[in-house]
Amino acid sequence: MRTTSISIVASASLALLIPGCTFVSLQTDASHVARIEAPAAPDCEELGITRVEVLHEVGFLTRNPSKVEGELDILARNAAVDLGGNAVVPSGPVEAGKRAYRVLRCP
Repeated sequence: MRTTSISIVASASLALLIPGCTFVSLQTDASHVARIEAPAAPDCEELGITRVEVLHEVGFLTRNPSKVEGELDILARNAAVDLGGNAVVPSGPVEAGKRAYRVLRCP
């Protein structure tokens, strides 16, 4: 019985900690890449599309949607560096931890 109690407490503790975790970090080279909305990009050149993905569920837990979106933004900014971009614009909503972004070079 004691082992079961410890397992339940450990599982509950993990369940409280995981949703707040950040799984990605911004690369140094991507610090100059902005995440903007489409109306702010009229004079920008489109360089391509990047599709990024993070865990949106951990086991039976659904992660905080704003954390998921923030991590997707970070991954898109990291990817923009490889295409020579300095801005990213979401191409649609977050779906199951995935999102596409337009990579732009803006003046």
